[in-house]
Amino acid sequence: MELIRIVNLYFHGEYSSTFVDKFEEYKPKLLEHEGCLGVKLYNECNAVGDFVTISTWSNQKYLDIYRESQLFRTMWSSIKPYFRKEAKAISTIEINK
Repeated sequence: MELIRIVNLYFHGEYSSTFVDKFEEYKPKLLEHEGCLGVKLYNECNAVGDFVTISTWSNQKYLDIYRESQLFRTMWSSIKPYFRKEAKAISTIEINK
């Protein structure tokens, strides 16, 4: 069952373009990661430094493997200094009715 990972990221406004650049740099590498089916970046309306990433994974196992990877550690350590508050993440699955 596919898993959707939603991450809210809150940056100091002056680092917004830095984050977007880093996201674009890492996106191709993330898409090559086994189990990653897609990733998108959104900017919250009326909130310059607030972003949402939505990634789709084959299942929880592949997300966990990514979160333990060197790619994740490198990416996360490169953006964390720019946070103005802690990121918030949730993992979801679609409910079929």
